Amino acid sequence: MQLAARESASALCCCARTPRVRQAKLRTIMRRITRHYIYSVAWILIATSLAKIYSAGGTAQILDLTDALLPITNRQTIRVIGLIEIAIVFALLLGRNETVKLTCIAWLGCNFALYRLGVMFLTVSRPCPCLGSITEMLPFKPATIDGILQAVVLYLMFGSLFLLFVERWRQRSGDVVEEPDLATG
Repeated sequence: MQLAARESASALCCCARTPRVRQAKLRTIMRRITRHYIYSVAWILIATSLAKIYSAGGTAQILDLTDALLPITNRQTIRVIGLIEIAIVFALLLGRNETVKLTCIAWLGCNFALYRLGVMFLTVSRPCPCLGSITEMLPFKPATIDGILQAVVLYLMFGSLFLLFVERWRQRSGDVVEEPDLATG
């Protein structure tokens, strides 16, 4: 009799804790997804910023042309954007607040998207000089590289906005109690 009472009390207690356990597991999964996303963006930005800074020192004629939207040359634009990307990489790798990191990524992705929209509305026929002269060294057509860079912009923008939305939703739902990471104990 006592054994049956203990088992049913244990089952009730376990069921009562199940939502908290699920929330903790979901929180842990979202932290991991966010962490992996931030690291993947950091690697992407390292690659693109190095490509931009390298190609800004090149001799391609497109670098000396005036940018389609900004009153400076493509060379100057590429250098500035490369340096901004490096600064964001440092913020991603050294910062502690994931919301700030995701906001930096969203800001950069939205700016890239706005730039591309501006170029599209101006109907500039040449491909985006986003990587400078390094695109000439790659074994892909300029249109293929442009498509890849468009996908990167969408990844930056929508990935960060989605994770920011999930974080905000979690805060509004009252799920803001910080519990230890289940993976580390």
